[in-house]
Amino acid sequence: MKRTLTGITAASLVLGTMVPMAMAAAPKTTPGVSYNQRSLTIGSYYSASFKGVAAKDGQVTTEFLPLYYLQQGLKKLGYTVKWNGTAKTLNIIPPSTVRPDLTNINAGHGTVAIQINGTTVQYAPEVVAKDPASGVATAYVPIYYLNKVLQRLGFTTSYNGSVWSLTPSVQNVVPKISNIQVTGASSGDGSATSPAVVVNGGTLTLSVTLTDVAGNPLPGTQVTFQFTPTGASSAGALVVTQNGQQLPNNGSGAFAAYTDAQGKATITVQDSSGQLDAFTVKAQAPYQLNNTTISTPAAYVEFVPSNAAGIAPYNPSSAQPYAANFGASVPVTVAVPQVNGVPQANVAVQFTVNGGSAYFTNSSGAYLGQTVTAYTNSQGVATVWVADANAEEVAVTATVNSAYTNWSATTYIQWGQLGTATQISGLSVTNQNPLAGTNVTISGTVVDAAGNPVPNAQLLLWADKGSYVVGTTTTSFPSVSISQGVPATSAYGEVITANANGYFSAVVTDSSAETATYRLYPVANGVVSQSSPIATMTISWQPSNTLAHITTYTFKNDSPGSGDATSGSGVVAQYGQPSANVYFAPVSSTGALKSGTFTYNLSVSNGGNIYAIDDVPLANPVSATTLTVNATTDASGNTQSATISVPGGFTFGGTTYNSVTLTNGGTIHVTSGTLYAPAPTWSDAEEFAVSIKNGSNIGNTVLTVSNGSISATQTINVIGGAPAKIANVTPVSTTLLDGQSTTLQFTVEDSNGNPVPNTSVALQLQADAPSLWITQVNGQTLQQSEVLQSGGNALGTAVEPTPIPLFYFTGLGYNSVTLPGVVSASKVGNGDGSQTSNQPQVLHVFTDAQGKVTLTIQNDDVSYFDSSKSRVSAYTTTNSGILNIGYGTTTDANGNTVLQYVELSSNSVDNPQAKINY
Repeated sequence: MKRTLTGITAASLVLGTMVPMAMAAAPKTTPGVSYNQRSLTIGSYYSASFKGVAAKDGQVTTEFLPLYYLQQGLKKLGYTVKWNGTAKTLNIIPPSTVRPDLTNINAGHGTVAIQINGTTVQYAPEVVAKDPASGVATAYVPIYYLNKVLQRLGFTTSYNGSVWSLTPSVQNVVPKISNIQVTGASSGDGSATSPAVVVNGGTLTLSVTLTDVAGNPLPGTQVTFQFTPTGASSAGALVVTQNGQQLPNNGSGAFAAYTDAQGKATITVQDSSGQLDAFTVKAQAPYQLNNTTISTPAAYVEFVPSNAAGIAPYNPSSAQPYAANFGASVPVTVAVPQVNGVPQANVAVQFTVNGGSAYFTNSSGAYLGQTVTAYTNSQGVATVWVADANAEEVAVTATVNSAYTNWSATTYIQWGQLGTATQISGLSVTNQNPLAGTNVTISGTVVDAAGNPVPNAQLLLWADKGSYVVGTTTTSFPSVSISQGVPATSAYGEVITANANGYFSAVVTDSSAETATYRLYPVANGVVSQSSPIATMTISWQPSNTLAHITTYTFKNDSPGSGDATSGSGVVAQYGQPSANVYFAPVSSTGALKSGTFTYNLSVSNGGNIYAIDDVPLANPVSATTLTVNATTDASGNTQSATISVPGGFTFGGTTYNSVTLTNGGTIHVTSGTLYAPAPTWSDAEEFAVSIKNGSNIGNTVLTVSNGSISATQTINVIGGAPAKIANVTPVSTTLLDGQSTTLQFTVEDSNGNPVPNTSVALQLQADAPSLWITQVNGQTLQQSEVLQSGGNALGTAVEPTPIPLFYFTGLGYNSVTLPGVVSASKVGNGDGSQTSNQPQVLHVFTDAQGKVTLTIQNDDVSYFDSSKSRVSAYTTTNSGILNIGYGTTTDANGNTVLQYVELSSNSVDNPQAKINY
């Protein structure tokens, strides 16, 4: 499909600024382009003005904008944009926080391949023109195609003819927080394999840096350091300061600090418990990615009090061992207490390993046995390394027997498979009781048996209900079973890849109120590596209370559903009279809403007015109004009352009320301007009924009910009032010769001159126009199935001609003619034999959709099924005369003049309209 100049833009690629100069050598420019001033904005992060060009995209002139500026703007959000002028590829590489939507790719055709992370998602055409800002020949690519690519990256795109606006998603703009830097330790750097140990009641300094997506510091921003105790430790005795000010400690281990001008948050930490304490520490920033607060990986710290010895890692219980990868050496550090403030150097510490095949080693990997002696350094710290080739738990005991210290301690270490996903650390669900239809993020860090993050680990997310969300695409979880060896594909669930730190997140949703189970399975070599999940969680989805649709009905529906129709038709109303009720109900993504306050905008087209709501008339019927409905529920959760109000109020019994409170049964009474009434349209949902009246126009009248962008419509067919006359009779005068026919047409109207469609009208034939016949009504030939006879015996049936004579005639083989919705006639001709030549015949014809009746009248030479009931005969008697056309009226019970019949007679008629000479 081609795009117009104002509706579609394009982007260009500046060859001289995005690629080496050799790539821009002597390009051929496209003739006949013109330049226009344009601009680009990317949220509040970037804006630029430049010259765009107008050129041909196929046969349509389209505006093109330079992509160089898009490249610069995306860099502000941490993107990398690479152009290969030889291969004609544009590769957009998003930051790690962005999960591009690479589903349903239909790249199309073109000379430029636009890629995301090297995957071509769109082809686009290319023209070359000179960039006025640089004077360099530049490749231009239509932005229509780039918009499709940017939408896969979570951007909302728009163009108003001069400004190209890109609104980034949260994933595109989430700030970055650095790993925790630990300084001041007596030994170790704070990593899982080398905990930071501080002795003799000393302090540690912890710091992180917070930057925006462009790497700019974010000053004055709160960063929370969360200390989680290990072993028998407690966070209650931690003393944490920032810039000399002590931060409050409520025992939870959470301490709020703030970044400085360089975006750095720094705290100093001391432990005043007087015992050995160990912690993992994470820093969190007040930003979320996929509904999860961003945070750092854990740092490991240990505090050894004054005049005491300590061991790290500090895991004194076999139930909570320190996790390590087998094949990797674990440093075990012992700090010996000072003597008179002086560290004890060269003190012998004996280490013993028990319970498995672990052994001591050195930095070269040499085997040193299961007992080894190490000596403290100048800081009073001794370190050994323990290794194990098997997945098992061992105990390491350190003993000091010196002139000043007699001490022994044991720590437990569990070895496991290196780099294999065996568990989820910090498994988090943003909401375990969310409203159905909302999104929930499941996140965590994939770790191996030692608790170390597994970079780029793959998982398969399975669920027994609901869907997963990737970008703007929602996919139902397949109904399958998971076992070892099944392929990790979308046929079994969502395949998730963790980042370089082992962190992952997935978004799930469920449109139903139900409890769903979610399981995470490890993936290796493209298949599920074990039958049992490494993590299981449940989410209890609650009924949604958010308006998702307005459903509509032509009948009272006691159980509105979220999948019901939002448009309807079929109700017929008479001109100037209130229509039957049409019904509307607010529903969420899970079902009917039974309580809450909603405001609706009601409007009627085609000159109609809103007449009543819930059978209570408006004080002033109007074509548009605002309806407020406030409903409450009973103990069973069903709507028990609903108060409705509109500007101008309602009228009841000659009194105007500001609002009406509808109840499920009860007695009408009045309190403070509010009418309390039983609701004849009551249901257990917050449903309401509307009646309209149209005294201006007939035809389709549309009632629209909306709440913001959510709307529903009912189309009501307003027909004319009661038939009162005929008009527009044609021909007014004509002459029929023998064997000729004419088409007599008239419109049935109400007292206001409106056509009355699809209505039965009496047609009175005075039976005094010999040789004239009605052969068609409303274009349909009068013929019907008749029984053929011979000697009084039935031979079968056949469709035979059954025209209606406008005179007394005894030669017919039928006494009635019926075509549903067209004509209904009895006692035709001589009827059942009781007719006489001076008795009128009355039949009924139906108006069409425009209120018209058309009669084909023929003079002589008419074929009919005759009284022998065995053949068709021809009427060939020639007569002459005048057929007059008029109508008669009467008065109804309300004193209104109404149409009684349309008359065809050779004599005088009431209200003559036309005549036919024959």
